[in-house]
Amino acid sequence: MKPIMKYAVSKTRLLLPLMVAVASLGATAHAAAPGITGPTFNLTAQPAYMTQPDGQAVYSWGYGCNGAPSGFAPGTAPNTKAITGETCPGMQVPGPTLIVTEGQAVTVNLTNNLPAAAGDTSILFPGFKVTATGGVPGLLTQEAAPGSTVTYTFTATSPGTRAYYSGTQGDLQVEMGLYGAIIVLPATPVQGTACTNDLQDKNNTARGHWTENDYRAAIAGTEPKRRTDVLELDDTDSMLVQFADESRFAPEPGIQGFVVAREVGDDLEIENVVIAQGLRRFGLGSLLLERLLNDSKNQGVRRILLEVRESNEAAIRLYRNDGFVTTGKRKSYYRDPDEDALMLEIKFV
Repeated sequence: MKPIMKYAVSKTRLLLPLMVAVASLGATAHAAAPGITGPTFNLTAQPAYMTQPDGQAVYSWGYGCNGAPSGFAPGTAPNTKAITGETCPGMQVPGPTLIVTEGQAVTVNLTNNLPAAAGDTSILFPGFKVTATGGVPGLLTQEAAPGSTVTYTFTATSPGTRAYYSGTQGDLQVEMGLYGAIIVLPATPVQGTACTNDLQDKNNTARGHWTENDYRAAIAGTEPKRRTDVLELDDTDSMLVQFADESRFAPEPGIQGFVVAREVGDDLEIENVVIAQGLRRFGLGSLLLERLLNDSKNQGVRRILLEVRESNEAAIRLYRNDGFVTTGKRKSYYRDPDEDALMLEIKFV
């Protein structure tokens, strides 16, 4: 496992060999990612200081909106909740999530507002056949010189989520924050019930305990301050999961799990630990937890607290194996269904 520290979020890449599983995968759940809609996007690359959970600021470069975007998503589609008070700043890390529909002709106008010393910049859109106009020739694509604009056009082909990032001095500019995601929605939305095996009910229960706003706040650096560690499988990783019935599954690149903890004085309170359903029982939860424990101990955290459903034997076993002890019980702490919560903690000093 290779840790990659990025701003308020720590990422751990999954570098795992062939694995044997005993569980089965569930169906895909309804989801809607927040972003800006096109098909024309006016973006800028510029610097800013990113505030960290510890109050420090990190000088970064990022993509952002050059003026108001055409629109925001999600909107009013079924099983989604419209965003209120939406904005698209002139710089953010990661860059704005671009949302288009399969078959659309997409145009991205990029203006280089980076410091002159940073030189030219650009955007690559892997997986698309891109035509670039304007700007100056670069190693991988046309680039925007300081203060100028370059235009990229392509057709949004197959549905899915892909990365976009700088094609200029990638070892520097991508590390500084010039990257983002583009989502291509299917031209014909899938009809019928997408969730089976009670997963829709489980999703609704999860939303009741941990809302979309909670997820956004976890990586926004706002109060209350939080620490987030993410397990991510990227395009260079090779992973194959084999099930007891000999069927096999190769996970798509992307986030496979995370842990979120809230700072409370000198303590941390674990709010959420999640591992993708198909990748459970491989010790990934323990990996996330142990990283959080080690980092917290080194940073002078006094103790870590958490609550867990009394019936969640797997989670309780995970926490106790890492040194947590039960300190009490909260009556009727959880809803849907109502259940008591066990209170656990681990002390460092």
